[in-house]
Amino acid sequence: MQLGTELCDEFLKGEYQYFLAVHTDRDHIHLHCIFNNINMIDGKTFETHQNQGKVSERKWKKLREAADNLCSENNLSVIQNPEMSKGKSHYEWDMNRHGLSWKAKLKFAIDQVVKESENFDDFLMK
Repeated sequence: MQLGTELCDEFLKGEYQYFLAVHTDRDHIHLHCIFNNINMIDGKTFETHQNQGKVSERKWKKLREAADNLCSENNLSVIQNPEMSKGKSHYEWDMNRHGLSWKAKLKFAIDQVVKESENFDDFLMK
């Protein structure tokens, strides 16, 4: 929690509200940071101020680098090859939440056919 506070204070420079939550629901401890997209100083969004230009120069990439460096300096694990993560994009998560994700629809259809199938060949036929 202390490292998360340090990171947010440095990264957000006191211009955005944030909330931290430490979890131990996996085999590793991890921290989630949620911050208000609206700047408290002028009411503009984070994207307006910080997230323009080339992807390699955007603030999100710099945040990940700062978090990784902070973890390394404090002998904490760092996700290797984060670009290969199985995480969902916000769009995919939102579509799933509204029942509009093609992956969620496919999963539901498969689950229904599994329930009605006598064996694997029957499943494939259906």
